[in-house]
Amino acid sequence: MDTFIIDRYTKKAKYEQFGVKEYWIVDPANQTLEVFALSTSGPYELFLFLAKTGRVRSTVFASLDFDLSDIFVK
Repeated sequence: MDTFIIDRYTKKAKYEQFGVKEYWIVDPANQTLEVFALSTSGPYELFLFLAKTGRVRSTVFASLDFDLSDIFVK
């Protein structure tokens, strides 16, 4: 099974079920980052979507703050 399918559906559903507060999907090929945060009602909501550049921050770790362009070196 493709890791994309596992990450996007299987893992995400399990993490959501067990209350993991934040879930990140990093796609190096497309240089994107998706951050999902657990909502107060239960399901994940897309908190942040960035492509190649932009400020990354976490809903769980307040001091986690960096620019995505520092990760995806040209």
